[in-house]
Amino acid sequence: MPTVTFTLRLPVPASRLLEFHRDAGALAKITPGAWALRLQPPTGEMVPGMAVSASLLGLTVWKGQIDEVLPDGFIDSATNVGAFSTWQHRHRISGDETSSVLEDIITYQPKPFLAGMAVLGLRALFAYRHWRTAKLLR
Repeated sequence: MPTVTFTLRLPVPASRLLEFHRDAGALAKITPGAWALRLQPPTGEMVPGMAVSASLLGLTVWKGQIDEVLPDGFIDSATNVGAFSTWQHRHRISGDETSSVLEDIITYQPKPFLAGMAVLGLRALFAYRHWRTAKLLR
């Protein structure tokens, strides 16, 4: 299966970036406004089993859950509804007191009839998410 990594370097402590990503409300802040994002539970810290879904024009286009959250910045999620037959998304956060690196590592298999659109959408989504993350944390 294809794997793609999106990397963001920030002049903020790794602990601040980790705290931001562990907050369930941060996901809504870095998701494009046209998407209706739902989290269950809707607030608090990201925890294993947390359900996430996104709708566009009233249609559910993505549904998944948080599988694992580790102290060192590793957050793992998977999906079961959407443009991808298989989707695994890992966040890896590293750095020190002055700078940090966020890696979004996605292993995926697009559904055949959506392959081109799904891959373009994936790149656009993470470009937006990284832009918003940088804007919110600087």
